[in-house]
Amino acid sequence: MDERQPVIVSAVRTAIGTFGGALKDVPAVDLGRTVIKEVLVRAGVRPAAPGDAREIRPSVARDVEKSEIEARYMDWDQSLRPVYIDEVIMGNVLQGAQGQNPGRQASIRAGVPQETNVYTINKVCASGIKAVALAAQAIRAGDAEAIVAGGMESMSTVAYALPKARWGYRLGHGDLRDSLLTEALTDPGAQCHMGVTAENVAADRNISRRDQDEFAALSQRQTAWRCGNRFASLRFSPTLARGSTTRCIDPAVDRVAGIHRPIPCRPILAKAKRAPRAESRSSCDSNASSSDRSRGGRCSSRRRGYSRVRSRRVPQVGAPTKP
Repeated sequence: MDERQPVIVSAVRTAIGTFGGALKDVPAVDLGRTVIKEVLVRAGVRPAAPGDAREIRPSVARDVEKSEIEARYMDWDQSLRPVYIDEVIMGNVLQGAQGQNPGRQASIRAGVPQETNVYTINKVCASGIKAVALAAQAIRAGDAEAIVAGGMESMSTVAYALPKARWGYRLGHGDLRDSLLTEALTDPGAQCHMGVTAENVAADRNISRRDQDEFAALSQRQTAWRCGNRFASLRFSPTLARGSTTRCIDPAVDRVAGIHRPIPCRPILAKAKRAPRAESRSSCDSNASSSDRSRGGRCSSRRRGYSRVRSRRVPQVGAPTKP
């Protein structure tokens, strides 16, 4: 058995909220910290600082047991097995106005010790899965033994931007930019909406409207079945705190979001209006939806000896294409 084989020992996600729906006021950082904490609890562990942590701290902080923020969030069940988490990697696309390194914010708010390294990556739609791939690579290389990796996104809370506000507009109308469009949904090279790039790929590869409708209907049916049966245990109802307000997110959020809407059949999709242009090969109903959600997993090497392994990581490769 390969002791450096990366395996996933725990995985979880939040409910998926529609754009402007039940999770519209919950920042990505809060979605992320919720799954980071839950994925560790489900693995039966709690994060612990290395034994020599005091020695590497600045002298003024060497005798401080916990910082104010650690005291607030480190409320772990002490019966859980303590494990040092080498790293936390979180994918996040829409980082504007969230503050520095959103992944580290989520990690600390999840109760992970400040000694754990954290970084945030942006590979647009592939950010979350790339975080898992990077975790597997670090474990395979021997740089880490245990890593929490995943993704977090809140499209509903993305800020608008005033590009010239810093130095003044002087005279005339100002330009208010929607960061959701500029940072996530517009190709910066071709200067077109991502939906148009999908149309270009469909035309280049000769993928018809009928082909896409059939694939969309099949995908929706499979997702509904897996979420209701095989993968039901991956979903949970997080309690998300925002300021002084605490709200519970019920599983019903999933049922009103994209993945649990009535399952479309191909004849229904065929009648849907075309998007994003008149001669489109795809419909509005077969396109990806804007949403608010987070998911995470805990990766480890086989030599850690976990009795329950959800899956193992296999080699992966990216395949970029022109817009």
